[in-house]
Amino acid sequence: MRFVQAMAFIVVAFLVLAVLVRLLERGFIYFPLRYPAGVWDPALLGVEAEEVWFEAADGTRLHGWWIEAQGRAPSSGAPVLLWSHGNAGNLTHRAPHAGALARQGLSVFLFDYRG
Repeated sequence: MRFVQAMAFIVVAFLVLAVLVRLLERGFIYFPLRYPAGVWDPALLGVEAEEVWFEAADGTRLHGWWIEAQGRAPSSGAPVLLWSHGNAGNLTHRAPHAGALARQGLSVFLFDYRG
C-alpha cells in the first residue's frame, strides 16, 4: 500500500512540475529587458560606440554598437570580438564590459538579441 501511495505522489509531483515548466518555460528561456530611459546613447554609459543597424538574412533589422579599440589606429588590425549577448538583458548591460575590453585594445561589435 505504501508503494502505491509513493508512486501516486511521484506521478502527481511530476505532472505538477511538468505543467509549471510548460507555463513558465518562456520566462526561463527568454527574458530581455527594455532599455532604461535615455540610455540608448552609449556615451551615457561611458562607452565610445558607434550605433549600427544591419539586416539579417531573413530581413529582420538588428541593432548593435561598434566599439573601437582604444589606443590603436582604426586601420591597425586590432582583434575584434563579435559579442551576441544572448537571451537576457540588452546592450546597456554589457556596455561596461565591452568598454573595458576596448580599453585593453580589443574592438567589440556588440549586438542585441533578435528576439
